[in-house]
Amino acid sequence: MGAWGLEILEDDVALDVRDQLESYLDEGLSARRATGKVLRDFRMFLDDQDDEPIVWLALALTQSERGVLTTLVKKRALEVIDSGRDLLRWEAEPNQVALRKVVLQNLRDHLTSSKPLPKPFRSTNPWPTGTVVSYRLLNGSFCLFCVVGECNHQTGTDPVVEVLDWQGHTPPSMAELAHLKTRASTPAQSPIAIGAASEPEIPSSRLQVVGRLRLAHGNAEPVTFTLWRFLDGVLASHFGL
Repeated sequence: MGAWGLEILEDDVALDVRDQLESYLDEGLSARRATGKVLRDFRMFLDDQDDEPIVWLALALTQSERGVLTTLVKKRALEVIDSGRDLLRWEAEPNQVALRKVVLQNLRDHLTSSKPLPKPFRSTNPWPTGTVVSYRLLNGSFCLFCVVGECNHQTGTDPVVEVLDWQGHTPPSMAELAHLKTRASTPAQSPIAIGAASEPEIPSSRLQVVGRLRLAHGNAEPVTFTLWRFLDGVLASHFGL
């Protein structure tokens, strides 16, 4: 399954369908002609029980966002949603099925009414390279990480950080910050790209900028990818924090 999330466009096939349809529309084709070409391009996916629903859902979402929703695509997308066949590939994980149902219901509401569709969450990196950020651990103490770059992907941009070799309750001075080294991990985990699947999971109340360092290198490639909701476990198991 080429899906990495529950939103309609968090899927390789859905993104390919969206991009192809938008390309044809941008060439000046009508919605009907552009959709016909996409269906021919993706005809092999229409014979796959996992991918066929996604083709129609992605077409409906993209058409509606462009203001060119056709009767055929709307009808097929509603059939997919109402039949429940899109949920078959998620049935091994009941909690995922429940969350996917919410996504599908939002799309259905949008296709059958004029209310705007909630936009999928896009992660952002709020810190420039060199920013030192304190993070409050579950035991009440703080650790530090330095932003050494950012990671761009299809659903946003995540900060890439190095964990610094410091833990305490009062942030060190700038002079002390300048001499801190990166903290060793087992196995090697740094740098870490930290992302989020939704705005509420970002622990803003536990984060505070404490300074800025001048870094000799440019954007660093991450070794590890994690989400904010898993960060405490990564810090505890690999960095001893």
